[in-house]
Amino acid sequence: MKDYYQVLGISRDVSQEEIKKTFRRLALCYHPDRNLHNKEQAEEKFKEINEAYQVLGDKDKRWHYDYLTTLYQYRQGSIREDVFSDSFGQNLNEEALRQLLRQLATLGFSFGSGLGYMKGCRRGYGQRCRRW
Repeated sequence: MKDYYQVLGISRDVSQEEIKKTFRRLALCYHPDRNLHNKEQAEEKFKEINEAYQVLGDKDKRWHYDYLTTLYQYRQGSIREDVFSDSFGQNLNEEALRQLLRQLATLGFSFGSGLGYMKGCRRGYGQRCRRW
């Protein structure tokens, strides 16, 4: 699995604006038309930078990429197990992790849609309301 942060040479906690600036700088540096003496190598590097920016430049794709890489590293054993520990310090077992992933998948990216928050609720906009 490629590390897109390493491709762009940035850390994981940078802002979207910093990702954009870094991409533009690297794209100018490795554009094939500007590197006529190493056109093939520059073209490969440019494609790699562009692929990394396509993922990290979009906020939703970046979140999904970060989540999947963390899960991949956890399964490979390259990160400590306490990344997925609950607030009481107990590690989640495999079944609890699968159940959590199923619940997240049902909610999708907009977590507010499945939590019972409705616009037309008597309590007001954005407050929890149960309509059964």
